[in-house]
Amino acid sequence: MLIDPDHEERRHDLLCELEIEEPERWVPGSFGCHELLDRIHIVGNQFESIIVRHPSCVLKPEWFSAACQILDQMEELYQKVGAEH
Repeated sequence: MLIDPDHEERRHDLLCELEIEEPERWVPGSFGCHELLDRIHIVGNQFESIIVRHPSCVLKPEWFSAACQILDQMEELYQKVGAEH
């Protein structure tokens, strides 16, 4: 998978900003990683419930398609994190 240079720059900025102590608390297999999985699941369910299923979104094919793509990407992220966790 190719990494977008803009995303990598943003990630680097966040690494500097967050000053992550005890990185082992956040790696696959940790409670922190489990917490991330849970948050992705919760946000995905909420996104589907309040955005994808919103009548204004459902009525516009372009909006609905864009919302479904975001939901699909969240599911893909969940699967990637879960596969390593």
